[in-house]
This record gives sequence, C-alpha cells and structure tokens, in this order.
Amino acid sequence: MIDPASVEYTNKASGSYQLSYGFVKPLVIHRKFCTVGRFTEANSVIYDDALCPAVEKAVNMSRREYEVMTRNLSVLGREIYETSLNNLKYALDAELKIDKPVRGGVVASVGRAVHGAK
Repeated sequence: MIDPASVEYTNKASGSYQLSYGFVKPLVIHRKFCTVGRFTEANSVIYDDALCPAVEKAVNMSRREYEVMTRNLSVLGREIYETSLNNLKYALDAELKIDKPVRGGVVASVGRAVHGAK
C-alpha cells in the first residue's frame, strides 16, 4: 500500500504498477495515484478516502467482473509495453545518429565500424 498522504509517489511509478501489469492483477488503489499508471475503474478498484469499501468490492466482485477487469488491465499492459518498446527504439535510433568520439580522437557514428578509420 502507498500512503495517500505521501507526496513522494504522486508523479512516480511504483513497483506495484509493474507487478499489476505483469501478473495482470488489478490494484486496489487510491485515486491520487491512478494517473501515472493509467489505472481506471475499468482495470482497478479505485478509492478516494474509504479503503475498506474498496477492499470489500475487490473481495466480493463476481468472476465476470474480475475477468473484464483483468482483460482491460492486460490491454493496458500491452499498450504500455508497446509504447516503451517504441520509445526505446526511438532513443536507440537517435543515439546511433549522433557522432561520438572514440579512442585515438577518431570520430565516427555510434554503431558503425570504426576499424581502419583515419
């Protein structure tokens, strides 16, 4: 549980988020922390001030409600994975286009062979 009174996690991802996406397990999460992880009522049990009713809702939800929630969470996890993968590819492509100094003062583009460069 992250304390809703904490200001430390209002704009940061928690390891709980990654566990939720990876194991496709909906969170019981305070509304304050939903934005960063893109959690909604469709993929998580969200509460404002009263934690107990949220836990009760999670424990008593029907199998169908749980299946829908996990399916929505799975979709979100795949979207985040694809976005992260595309961001990584973009960053690597940008890095490969930047000329970098290498040993001996020779400048070459990263990722290109520099053997025999003068």
